[in-house]
Amino acid sequence: MLVENYMALFIFIAWVVGSLPFTKRVRWRYLTAYYGTFTASVIAAVTKLVAVTPHFQLTDRLDLLVLLAFAYGSPIAAMSVMRTADKSRAIQQTNERLENFIRQNERNRIAQDLHDTLGQSFSMITIKTELARKLLKVAPEKVDEQLNDVENASRDNLQLVRSIVNDLRQLNIAEVIINQNRNLQDANVTLLTINESISNTWPRQLQITLGAVIQEAITNIIRHAHADHCWLTFGQRANLLTISIRDNGKGIHKPRENSSGISGMIKRMETINGTLDVASSSEGTTLTISCPKPKTNKEEELQS
Repeated sequence: MLVENYMALFIFIAWVVGSLPFTKRVRWRYLTAYYGTFTASVIAAVTKLVAVTPHFQLTDRLDLLVLLAFAYGSPIAAMSVMRTADKSRAIQQTNERLENFIRQNERNRIAQDLHDTLGQSFSMITIKTELARKLLKVAPEKVDEQLNDVENASRDNLQLVRSIVNDLRQLNIAEVIINQNRNLQDANVTLLTINESISNTWPRQLQITLGAVIQEAITNIIRHAHADHCWLTFGQRANLLTISIRDNGKGIHKPRENSSGISGMIKRMETINGTLDVASSSEGTTLTISCPKPKTNKEEELQS
């Protein structure tokens, strides 16, 4: 039988037609040609079998019916696989763009900090140095005062640079989520976030502390929860910021205050006057962290 003997070839052609990056019009032309040729071959083969085989029924050949189903369904399956691969690639590219966006924002923030602080300070050092050079000739007794100012400014700048470098080693919430999402994917855990964008406006120092708590919580999920899903829900009210970290794992059967890094997370939250609550059951564990919303400069000015 022609169709049965060349079924592998038909299926191969079907996957090629369904998976190659043709335009929509060209793809439908190939699909029409494929289905037309294959259907004509099937009709011709079945007609011949009916002519030479008495009482032939197609239902008697279940193996042939399965092959026919594969041949007819392969183009659709190939198109579905291609679309899924394209979506995965698009998601990966979006994640890479987000990482680049975060890095660019961080570079811009550092540049602004350097301009606003070090730039002004170095300008003052230059002025003080030039003044000391002039005073050296007309009033040597005043040079020491100017040099002391230069020395103090240099020390302040050194401390500022150290602070900036130390700040760079700490991750904000978005960076923590990107890094931890890779670890979750390696552990076959799907991460979903709700209202994540509102955390972008939170102060960086607050994000660093909350990011460290999120990182520890996700590490515990990977190590102990045996979950396949994890949810981060961000909330913001008038005077309160909240983050809920939930998994669908086995739960904490005997929760202890100092177990699984909870004690360390509580201490971190205390540094920002925040709290951490733990709720666990056989359906999973939920950590709820909350802290007061920092006041903006305008709010502080109004209160003063």
